[in-house]
Amino acid sequence: MHSHKSRQLRAAKVERGLRADDGPLTQLQRTAGNAAVCKLMSSLHDRAPAESPEVLVVRAGTTAAQAPPGGMNAIQTNEAGSALGAAAGWTGIKMAGAFVSPNFTTTWIHPTKPGGDHFVTVDPPVASPDAVHDSFYPAAGDHKWGTGTVPGPGKKTYEAWHRVSDSMSAIIREGEQEHLDDAKRAYDLTYGLITTTIAGMAGQKFGPAKSPTEAEQLATDAFDAKLPAALSVKKPAYRAAWLQLLETLLKQSKLRDLRGWHDLQHAKPLTKGDRYIYPLEPTNTTNIRKPGDKSIEVVNYPDPTP
Repeated sequence: MHSHKSRQLRAAKVERGLRADDGPLTQLQRTAGNAAVCKLMSSLHDRAPAESPEVLVVRAGTTAAQAPPGGMNAIQTNEAGSALGAAAGWTGIKMAGAFVSPNFTTTWIHPTKPGGDHFVTVDPPVASPDAVHDSFYPAAGDHKWGTGTVPGPGKKTYEAWHRVSDSMSAIIREGEQEHLDDAKRAYDLTYGLITTTIAGMAGQKFGPAKSPTEAEQLATDAFDAKLPAALSVKKPAYRAAWLQLLETLLKQSKLRDLRGWHDLQHAKPLTKGDRYIYPLEPTNTTNIRKPGDKSIEVVNYPDPTP
């Protein structure tokens, strides 16, 4: 989630898009100052509960469209806040604890005679499928933001709306898909690769050896040789290390938001009676589906420690 400071910076970015002829917001700015404008804009939606520790919240992208007029409000129930009062899109990447951890096991083949050689075979892997992550983006159209009342004589009430063009809806959708692609790559580099490797070894026989332990070690060494160093089973408590690595890679998708690649802002508002419509537009840091911005550039094994 974004810090309070980052939300203020993003709110200021929206505020700078307002003009002197913007109507009641300008009146509020003149009478109560910029801080009051930011406070009013932020109050137009309800804040979501504190982020669940099982879900890493990321802001942009994905497959399930939310239709106007209530689509962005539905999305905003998942997001605590951003420059637009809340995120335009939302993807909830589940953390590593939501995945089924794979395990490498073997079955001992009993010697046919006393003092005979020992062998093991590799067991098939347990099912360890990729997790399914919720992800939403706003469909094109005008999405209700909230109702505000301007202080002063008459206390005029007005409605605020987000306007999402076809092209902006497509950009937000692609941004959310980037997060989903990142999550898939995190799985593919960890539990997915481990499960595939075990499946490829299932049924293989290892031995001869003088004891079941030695036979199992032959199988384990062969398994380890097929894995990248980041997944080595020679590490102490290697299954816990697998879990931590998956968690680390899943969190790397948040870099897209921290770098401003998924930031959006409001263009100059449009007026229609008592309705104030705020079109969404990219910022100078928005970077979605551009060259060099694939998941392979974002999600990777950490550099090994010396």
